[in-house]
Amino acid sequence: MELNPSDSAPHYSLAELMEREGHASEATLEWRTALQLDGDQQLVELFDKSLSKSGFPAAKRAVTETLLEQLIIRAKTNYVSPRNFVELYVRIGDKENALRWLEAAFAEHSSFFVQITHDPSYESLGTDPRFRAMLHRIRAPGAS
Repeated sequence: MELNPSDSAPHYSLAELMEREGHASEATLEWRTALQLDGDQQLVELFDKSLSKSGFPAAKRAVTETLLEQLIIRAKTNYVSPRNFVELYVRIGDKENALRWLEAAFAEHSSFFVQITHDPSYESLGTDPRFRAMLHRIRAPGAS
């Protein structure tokens, strides 16, 4: 985070790691910092409101669903990488839509496909036969 302190991506990544490690309060702070760096005050307010009302998982979901709505609208008139959809659907645990967009990424020969084999964010897809089949098609190490 010292390389580019205005980049939100490392804060989101750190938040995911903190959440997986059971450090919800630290994850919450990192998420809020990332949202502030993204510069969308409405999302920060949505996050804060949802956080105080229902907790961190609900706040994260509310923001992610809003981002998905924005992405769907943008995709009607501009190209949006399937990766963007995959990441958001995985974040809210929507396996069906995540896999649908992974298929689109596969069809585009997206380079990010290689990194998902090592990214713990995608562990929730790991047991799905469709995901395993995609890994096999790209000849990912360990895919059967």
